[in-house]
Amino acid sequence: MSDSYLGENCTTPYPRRTVAGRWLWLLVQSTLFRWSPRPLHGFRAALLRLFGADISGPVVIFPTVRVMFPQNLSLAPRSMVGPNVT
Repeated sequence: MSDSYLGENCTTPYPRRTVAGRWLWLLVQSTLFRWSPRPLHGFRAALLRLFGADISGPVVIFPTVRVMFPQNLSLAPRSMVGPNVT
């Protein structure tokens, strides 16, 4: 019997650059994004834009929002992403 485990020899389907960007986003989201004061919606929108989100116009984004892939996020002007939304 071998000492193998379930995840052995498994690789991610994403390129290394995408994985590194995801880890960097998780770090930013868990610090700057989450700790920003509630009225700083523009700051959080700027952080999301920096990571590839398509956000046009003023939006409202609460600090408790969790975004898994910011590059896949698209928000129209005057959109709102409420508290605790994933």
